[in-house]
Amino acid sequence: MELGFHIPIFDVDGGPTAVAGELARVGSAAEESGATWLSFMDHFFQIEPTGLPAEASMLEGYTTLGYLAAHTSTIDLGLLVTGVTYRHPGLLAQIVTTLDVLSGGRAVLGIGAAWYEREHQGLGVPFPPLRERFERLEEALQICAQMWDPKDDGPFEGTHYQLAETLCSPQPLHRPRVLIGGGAIVTESLFNIEGVGLFTAEALETQDFPSIMAVTIFGAFFIVLFNILVDIAYAYLDPRIRIGTSAV
Repeated sequence: MELGFHIPIFDVDGGPTAVAGELARVGSAAEESGATWLSFMDHFFQIEPTGLPAEASMLEGYTTLGYLAAHTSTIDLGLLVTGVTYRHPGLLAQIVTTLDVLSGGRAVLGIGAAWYEREHQGLGVPFPPLRERFERLEEALQICAQMWDPKDDGPFEGTHYQLAETLCSPQPLHRPRVLIGGGAIVTESLFNIEGVGLFTAEALETQDFPSIMAVTIFGAFFIVLFNILVDIAYAYLDPRIRIGTSAV
């Protein structure tokens, strides 16, 4: 079994000016504890399952991971999970590649179909129907796979995305693992995309996954982990881990 930490809350004592230092301490303490995984949420607004209002602090996910890359050296870094609607897939592949290069090959891509309609409406980000979001998720995975193939920088022609060139230079140091998270039905075609691992509430009941990834995936499972394991983290783990943390 491996140990990992998921950070869903950014409200800390001292306010915004204290967040950077606190995150750096979390990264160091997580590595010193022997953890191999550190992740954040990827949202525009804070979500209700944390018990906090939407107005609570929420940092942009990949900027935060880039900061942690500079303050850690061994722990894997990822988001649980990026909504496919948040960033164009070509840009997303470049962002994850940048994180992988700057972290020395420690980037993981967590991605899902998105669900939090309020944040989309709030910032004017399109929020298509569920079926279309899953179609976009499948195409996004195909685009990332093609962009991370050094032998294929040709065009991509999908229903929702069209790329004239899938050029990604430099390539990731290590092709990032891909995790699909969420509680909705996932199409079987997602299994057929190279490098994809499926982590949904349903799949966790039937698939054999590394314990480190059987984490805070949403719904009741997320709430239980958050409410119970935060108390465990505070009681037994390094006291420097102070931001709302789930130990997994």
